[in-house]
Amino acid sequence: ARFDRLAREASADHDLLVIDTPAGLGGITAGVMRAGGHVLTPIQAEPIALRSVAHLVEMVSALREEGARVELTGILLTMLQMRDTNSVAVAQEPWSMFPKRLLFETSVPRDPVFLEATAAGVPVPLLRSPPPPVSHVFDVVTGELIHRMYPKGEGRGPQPFLD
Repeated sequence: ARFDRLAREASADHDLLVIDTPAGLGGITAGVMRAGGHVLTPIQAEPIALRSVAHLVEMVSALREEGARVELTGILLTMLQMRDTNSVAVAQEPWSMFPKRLLFETSVPRDPVFLEATAAGVPVPLLRSPPPPVSHVFDVVTGELIHRMYPKGEGRGPQPFLD
């Protein structure tokens, strides 16, 4: 109920709410998914992370059967190391097992700057000025997400923040 109230209040002033929930599918994550419209799930390019996607798909399906309007908008591959054969091998699995429409074309690379930003408690673009070059990946992901949420020009939708 508290989340619903906060979401309604925020919706009055914003076109889009992005809620980053804790890992896992219980508690707040399930509640946000039940109330939300779109789910974007990041999966690390590591073997154990792939196991969670099947559970997520089942959860979205169960919520839809309950009447929730939630949909799996996309899967975003993260911590990808294109020069590491093990990382690329793990990435091959979702690329081959999920429909192309579910996988984001963009991936987030493994970069030490993400740990640095986390340790500093700030988003990567705010870590320093000018922002680290890799922070641009979030603008690309945002653009791709908006395109998925508003296909074929169905409303202009919110615009990504670009410097």
